[in-house]
Amino acid sequence: MVESGKVEIYKTLDGKSVGIGTVDAGGIFGEMALIDDHPRMASARAAEDSACVIIGKDRLDQQMDQAPKGVRVIVGALLGNIRAMGAELAEASVILARDKE
Repeated sequence: MVESGKVEIYKTLDGKSVGIGTVDAGGIFGEMALIDDHPRMASARAAEDSACVIIGKDRLDQQMDQAPKGVRVIVGALLGNIRAMGAELAEASVILARDKE
């Protein structure tokens, strides 16, 4: 969780850094990998002086274990959709960048 500052989220495709977005104070990043144990779909770097709080996987797992099964299924489906859209967005950004060259 970003406590202060701003973090840039980006993906490297074809050797180029493609910005996906930014996370401001109060926002979170890296949460999907904590929930579904898949590799992160993007990277993060501080866009300015920033402080972040790390939320451990064990703590999140305990909370998810207490959630009803239906909620866990919905969260899993949402994460799959988000990962697919993120990949499509990054590919489209690379194509747009190539077209501008």
